Amino acid sequence: MLIQGRIGFEGFSDDIFRLETSALADLHSVLKQHEIFPKEKSRVRWLAEGDRNSKFFHSLLKHKGGNKALSSIQIGENISYDPAEIGEHVSSFYQHFFSDPRIDNLDFSLIREHVPSMVTVDDNASILRVPSFDETPNAILVDQFRSIALGNFLFKVITKIIADRLAEICSHIISPNQFGFIRGRQIGDCIVGASECFNVLNNGSQGGHLALKIDIRKAFDSISWHFLFEVLRCFGFSESFIGWVAAIFDSARISVLINGSPHGYFPCSRGVRQGDPLSPLFFCLAEDFLSRYLTHLVDSGSMTSISSPIGMRALSHFLYVDDVILFCRASPQNLQVILYAFALYGSLSG
Repeated sequence: MLIQGRIGFEGFSDDIFRLETSALADLHSVLKQHEIFPKEKSRVRWLAEGDRNSKFFHSLLKHKGGNKALSSIQIGENISYDPAEIGEHVSSFYQHFFSDPRIDNLDFSLIREHVPSMVTVDDNASILRVPSFDETPNAILVDQFRSIALGNFLFKVITKIIADRLAEICSHIISPNQFGFIRGRQIGDCIVGASECFNVLNNGSQGGHLALKIDIRKAFDSISWHFLFEVLRCFGFSESFIGWVAAIFDSARISVLINGSPHGYFPCSRGVRQGDPLSPLFFCLAEDFLSRYLTHLVDSGSMTSISSPIGMRALSHFLYVDDVILFCRASPQNLQVILYAFALYGSLSG
């Protein structure tokens, strides 16, 4: 206020400007310290007591639990506050969600048309062979395994061994457009390729190009087992291996935890468990049908890809697990073809 008063009395000058600048810097420093002090003070007790089994620790848990509690939910046109009714409604929803609708009139012949048989007899023999000690050098103690979707010890060992073997095969049978969870492929390569395609989009002389970023909703949870098994058959995986996969999937049981209490206990008939090392590979195998179908649409002329330098072919799409980015010429026909392709994939894959 003194500086502002001097400005009104003496007028503005370089000396007053320097004083005002210095005073503002000091003010901001004091305000910053005043802002930080309560935060640092709040950590003092945590540093002293930490996560010991104390009243302070349990009060924090109770506070966080209360903030995250599901106290009400809309059921139809009404809002329910009854814990039992909420639990029953949520449990019923997920029981229905994880059930395969089993649409009998789906035609899987399109999968056989676009997914080639690439798994050899040797590949099948390798994936089905009896585990050796070299494959499980550290699998001695139970506490050396991380929890995988609450699977028991036996399935943790089985899924880890199968995942290691399957990863070797996936690297040479899954389309080069997929960059997620495939050995030898990096997300950086996906970024570089997509960046080159965006350079074409930014070229005003080319014009008329389109980029679509698509995130498949609840992709891991909704994938159809029947669709996945059909894709595995088309790739050439043996029925013995598919039987193993079916047994692993069928072992899952689901209970929904609401406000700390479990509700329901039911099997599931679709979806892959996130956290299981097999799940990303199985999802990439199933999604490879979509990748190959999009490539087929470009090769057949049904969809026009973006322009590319002479002697080079720009990829029409990139996939990183369930994230898809697609490049094409901007036309109503291409949009209709893309909508049809994803609707078809959705109807087949669940």
